[in-house]
Amino acid sequence: MSMTVRIAFGGMTNSDYLLGALRDMGAKVPSAGGVRKTASNPLVATVEIHGYRVPIKRDAQGNLFLETDSNWMPLQAASFKQKLQQGYSIAAVKAKVAQMGYHLSDITTLQDGTVKLVARTWR
Repeated sequence: MSMTVRIAFGGMTNSDYLLGALRDMGAKVPSAGGVRKTASNPLVATVEIHGYRVPIKRDAQGNLFLETDSNWMPLQAASFKQKLQQGYSIAAVKAKVAQMGYHLSDITTLQDGTVKLVARTWR
């Protein structure tokens, strides 16, 4: 028996960052025209991950979540969640750094999976 499972990520509210992280992970992400950014519609977009269509929705508080079948385990794996959270965080840092007048000159993934970001001012 399968049921619908919500995979929530508290604090993820920016659909551009989430879709970018999913794209970097190899998911097929819709173009900007296929993304809904209105608060009145809970469905933000549908992405394809490993050939499986996964809706991305927004809850009443504005947080984004993925909805999947309980039988499809890859989305429920801790490694998937961590990689997605990391990709989202990197996108958020890139945007904030640019807003502050800097750019990321180096992004390095260390052996333990930690990501090192180096920001510099424009010259």
